[in-house]
Amino acid sequence: MIDPSFPTGPVAAAKRDLFLVSLLFLFMELAFIRWFPAQVLFLTFFTNTVLLASFLGLSLGCLAARSRRNYLSSTPVLLVISIIAAAAVPVTAWISYRAQGPLLPGFLTLLGLLVIVRHKSNIQRLINGTESRFQKKNKIQDEAPS
Repeated sequence: MIDPSFPTGPVAAAKRDLFLVSLLFLFMELAFIRWFPAQVLFLTFFTNTVLLASFLGLSLGCLAARSRRNYLSSTPVLLVISIIAAAAVPVTAWISYRAQGPLLPGFLTLLGLLVIVRHKSNIQRLINGTESRFQKKNKIQDEAPS
């Protein structure tokens, strides 16, 4: 039997959902702040970076939830952008820090090359046009008996 003093209806459901999502976000934020620095050593020096990144990521996720856009289809474009960024970091480091010695620019050059080498198979699939495509399945195909 439902208690008559317990609120029901769409407003109560919206309040409950908001509370549950807020609780989940708080848990995720605390997990990010505690877990990432424990796994990635240099993040222990930049604790606010993890906090800001979790706020930004969770906020952008909430904003993106309203749209019906499939963000997985833009994966090849994001791959190309990440490779360009990996190639730009060493160039920028050599321009900016060459007066301080070759250690930092050399390290960043090796790091950029590592990213590009690790993406070599993805780059080859992009060039060949065989990169996996993420598409929504039709409900009719999913419900069809086998």
